Amino acid sequence: YIINNHKDAAFLNSSALAKAAGVSEATVTRLAYTLDFRGYPELRDALQAHAKSVLSLPKYVPRNSKGFVLGEVAAMEKKCIDEMRESISPQLFNQAVQSLHKARSINVVGTQYNSMPAAYAAYFFQAIRPSVHLFTSEKLDIFTRLQDVGRQDVVLAVSTARYPRETQKIIPLFKNKGATVIAVTDSQVSPIIPLADQVMIVPIRFFLSHIDPYAALMVLIHSLVTAVSTKDSQKSKQCIKNYHDDMDYNDYHAIRDLKLN
Repeated sequence: YIINNHKDAAFLNSSALAKAAGVSEATVTRLAYTLDFRGYPELRDALQAHAKSVLSLPKYVPRNSKGFVLGEVAAMEKKCIDEMRESISPQLFNQAVQSLHKARSINVVGTQYNSMPAAYAAYFFQAIRPSVHLFTSEKLDIFTRLQDVGRQDVVLAVSTARYPRETQKIIPLFKNKGATVIAVTDSQVSPIIPLADQVMIVPIRFFLSHIDPYAALMVLIHSLVTAVSTKDSQKSKQCIKNYHDDMDYNDYHAIRDLKLN
């Protein structure tokens, strides 16, 4: 079982591993001793170290220079989306939606290259509800915001691939105030998982270039915002209407100037 499921086995306790493999817990312990470990915890540490080396960084896939780049990238992104759908259960997704819906405030955290999907999430959450804040760096204003943070607030933290250290510094600031932390990350070895109350895994394993494949991540964020908006659809519709009315009043969009025949 371990050989065929090493990524999952690395994060199971001895009881869960025994159940998954269809053996007794004593058998799991004997296996650890047979492999010259001092017990199952030491074996699991070794399995996790192996998983870290396999999972912590996305896999680069050399592309065929004769191929159609658009087709290759689209196929890679689709594969990531399919993996994301398999890794996030309806129960896990709905739990996150419920937390975001009930939150007094939503604090979106994403630094460096993760600041782009974080900004996407914050922008569209702001269109349907008040008190949404975006943090893309550990700047001084974060401490002003922390004065009002408590158990009724939620942090939506995005951290993938190389895991920016700044994100890992920001999350505990909110966690220590009692906020619920929802982690969106790419593997079970992500360093923000121990800081999180809820975790959603979006696998990012396939690179064709230096660019992170973010389609699956954006689909998840899109789905979260949409699901939260349907929790109180009338209020969401009114917020969106007010948003567009303000934009129109201030002549913010050029589309009003287009002449359509």
